[in-house]
Amino acid sequence: MGSDFRSANFYAVGGPVQPDRACYVKRDADDLLLRRLIGGDYCHVLSQRHTGKTSLAAHTAWSLRDRDVRVAVIDFTQLMRNEQDDTSGRWYYSIAYRIVRDLRIKSDMQAWWADHSGLTNQQRLVEFFFEVVLASGDHRYVVFVDRLEVMAGHPLGQEFLNAVRSCYDMRSTEPEFQRLTFCLLGAGAPEELANDVQDSPFGISVPIPLSDFCRSEMDVLLAGLGTDNINVEQVLARIWWFTSGHPYLTQKLFRGLARRQNDMLSGETVDELVDKLFLGSAEPEEPHLAAVAESLLQQNPGRVARLSMYGKIRKGGDVSILKSSRSQCELLAAGVVVEGPSGMLLSLIHI
Repeated sequence: MGSDFRSANFYAVGGPVQPDRACYVKRDADDLLLRRLIGGDYCHVLSQRHTGKTSLAAHTAWSLRDRDVRVAVIDFTQLMRNEQDDTSGRWYYSIAYRIVRDLRIKSDMQAWWADHSGLTNQQRLVEFFFEVVLASGDHRYVVFVDRLEVMAGHPLGQEFLNAVRSCYDMRSTEPEFQRLTFCLLGAGAPEELANDVQDSPFGISVPIPLSDFCRSEMDVLLAGLGTDNINVEQVLARIWWFTSGHPYLTQKLFRGLARRQNDMLSGETVDELVDKLFLGSAEPEEPHLAAVAESLLQQNPGRVARLSMYGKIRKGGDVSILKSSRSQCELLAAGVVVEGPSGMLLSLIHI
């Protein structure tokens, strides 16, 4: 621990962690994603909400720029918020504009876009990467595409994924495309995000597993709790028991402890804080738990089976992993269960 006093500002809760923040917890996915992207592989990171996908992308982008790789980031949430009532052409233009801006490319985008209006949007985007991005220099380029779930099932989203796949396929005829790589990030399985997985980028990209914090990785977060009046082993053990290393829940508990400036921090303190932050009436609409509840309680044909299975798992019942089970896929996507080493589904968190 690097300080004698507690600092709630040390932690980041409810949003991405900037890559230079001391509370950023590096995981195996950091090294794997960086290595794969440097090697030119298309990659995808798919996991539940609030597990650090955007933070991972920001940290990897930071590392890539240090290696003179040019990086652009597209957030589908922003695109849908700003362009949802506009035409598909303007939506694609927004993507191209953001990429040119992030890559600091000097180009008359409006004129180029207008000159290629005879192409389909998918063709125009592929040509944009070839004639504008790759022609701007001999650098390597990586484009991060975040929040894919926002566009799940939307025709524009499917067209965009087709364009990304076309950029990969172009490597066989246009070697310049070897210098362009994509990293796709979102919540959900490939089957939920693409109509045809094999013909989408998921058919050729490398999956990057994004696990929760392991027990030893949580030690980084002790720095914000100071060195006085704390039973370190009790605090870590109790936080681990409640969160199983879930990034958002873990950061939030650590921040809550840091706000108790003069208290003796122990396992009992963690129990009290969990009740206050997550189980009591002080925060009835806790964002993460509300999102999980919405996912579990959504009105669809599988609702009864999903809740029944989750209740059985919570009570310690044996549920064997079955990849074809819709209920299991939904529980895994909600982030409330995990595949155990014995081939059984296990309850992930105890909050």
